[in-house]
Amino acid sequence: MNQNERIGWSKTVIDTALNNTEIQKQLTKFGMNKEELLIGQSHVDEVIRLGAMQRKEKGERFDATDELNAIRTQAKELYTKHIADARHALRNERGQWEALGLEGRRKDEFFAWLAQAETFYGNIDPVMPTLKKYNVTEAEVTEARNLLVKVVDAYQNRNREASEAKVATRLRNEALQSLDNWMKRLKQTAELAFADEPEHLETLGFTTKVA
Repeated sequence: MNQNERIGWSKTVIDTALNNTEIQKQLTKFGMNKEELLIGQSHVDEVIRLGAMQRKEKGERFDATDELNAIRTQAKELYTKHIADARHALRNERGQWEALGLEGRRKDEFFAWLAQAETFYGNIDPVMPTLKKYNVTEAEVTEARNLLVKVVDAYQNRNREASEAKVATRLRNEALQSLDNWMKRLKQTAELAFADEPEHLETLGFTTKVA
């Protein structure tokens, strides 16, 4: 059974035991009283609660990733334009090419690309009088710098959301494992309690093997 099937099956088995007086009475004789069954029910409730939390955190991670990609796309478009303009405007100024990092292709890896962009905008001020002649405005440069700050913030937020989603998944998996272990104990108890009454095992749902 997959995870959702295991949760649904466990809930049905426990609810059946709690709502069937005859089954509950016999289980009690073998150490599985109503209080124990309620503990099992609480395991189910916890798995369901943590499952909902895990999906919420996963959704927030997706949103954070989309936000990062959108902001980085904006930053890359403006940066790419400025690189092209600067290469043309400063084509005969070898020192400025070095200062601005105009040689070679732009990196794809996040931090390598960010370092290139920060170097470019960190050293651009002295050549702005020249670049303005090629339609690079102060407003654009300010926008580009602000986008780099937003990219870093979005990257950190994405990592934070990814970490929270990972923790939520671990907690859900641990809770599900606890439920599985508890259900194995209930199954073993039921097999002893109803060794001569297999119809009660079928009523509980133990004809289906736990995955």
